[in-house]
Amino acid sequence: LLITISGVAPRIHFTNINFENPQTPPTLCMLVRKHFQSAKLISIEQLSLDRVLTLNFLGRNEMGDEVELSVIVEIMGRSSNIIFTANQKIIDCLRRSDPEKSDRLILPGAKYQYPKIRDKQNILTCDINEVAQNIAEQTMPLFKAVTLCLEGISPLVAREITINALNDVDATC
Repeated sequence: LLITISGVAPRIHFTNINFENPQTPPTLCMLVRKHFQSAKLISIEQLSLDRVLTLNFLGRNEMGDEVELSVIVEIMGRSSNIIFTANQKIIDCLRRSDPEKSDRLILPGAKYQYPKIRDKQNILTCDINEVAQNIAEQTMPLFKAVTLCLEGISPLVAREITINALNDVDATC
């Protein structure tokens, strides 16, 4: 499983490429080995259609007690992050938040909170007429209105949707 939070191409997917382990493992790698070495994956969840994936594990702490562990992957462009939690409390993460500049506290010891979900409609469960009305009420380019109104639709996908809907390859939308 490849997880990368690169600002250019953040993603999570399976790969057949074998990556070489570094001579000296980074601190975070040692932390993951300590907590997740004997843990078992019990579920994988996606936050609605948003770009947040949670891998839930069942493991044991130093005392031998069962503990709920999670690896939360937030694929949010330059704000992407990988967060490790135990019983919903942050163990550590790749990118820590600045308490003065962020509305969410992403620091070891803090309780993990999902990113705020904007008031968008889920394309899998919404009423198409309601979506069409919401999009029509917007006073912005069509692809931006689609992105604003529908959950899980990136600007690139929104452009493709509008170009196909208008049946015009040269549509600037």
